Amino acid sequence: GRNQGCAFLDEKCVAAGTNTPMLEDEGYFCMEEGKQRCAPDLRALSSCYTVDYSSIGMTIPSNMQYFPGDSTRGGFVATRDFCPSFEPFVNGYCDNLADQTSGANNQAGEEYGAESRCIEGSLLRKDLSEPVGWSPDQRKPACLMTSCVLNPMQGQRYVQITAKATNGTRVSANCYDFDAGSRKSMPGSLFTGTFVCPNIDLVCRSGPYAKHFELSCDTPTGSALPAGYNVSG
Repeated sequence: GRNQGCAFLDEKCVAAGTNTPMLEDEGYFCMEEGKQRCAPDLRALSSCYTVDYSSIGMTIPSNMQYFPGDSTRGGFVATRDFCPSFEPFVNGYCDNLADQTSGANNQAGEEYGAESRCIEGSLLRKDLSEPVGWSPDQRKPACLMTSCVLNPMQGQRYVQITAKATNGTRVSANCYDFDAGSRKSMPGSLFTGTFVCPNIDLVCRSGPYAKHFELSCDTPTGSALPAGYNVSG
């Protein structure tokens, strides 16, 4: 719940009466079994997973029941108030090279590794037929390579999102802070569909990356940039 405000702690994970899960697009709570999203920190592919607690002899308190007509179904982790949540796939951690997919299973040009992050969208390699149920506006998670870049001349940062085609060619598109939540397509003719630009703070916040860096009048001329940033000019 980092940076999600007091409502994350004070309000129910699923709104009473409307059955609307809180922060669904951010990868927290859900109601539709099997629905996929990126994990909140963008490091893994996740799926909505619920449990029938009657099968293990547990009872869900009435104030923590979220499924109308089904008082025994709840989220995978009981200590989260039984909230139905997105749970990471065991083999779906983007920053784990061992989880790399291949062949027809790699539809969106995915690559796994230390700089890979989960990006949602409808990217599809053009050498593949459209899968059943595919739509250009879907938000299916995929592990794509990312690179944080800071342009000191403009005082702007962006994340470069890269997809790898079947022939090994890599194509990239850039997402600035103001692009968060908007859709972009990959240049060229190797991919169809689009991807959703992520919140840059989620991509460039770990390790050497600061949560946010802005050039200002207080930035001394010639001062060092945050470690790990690439510089374009």
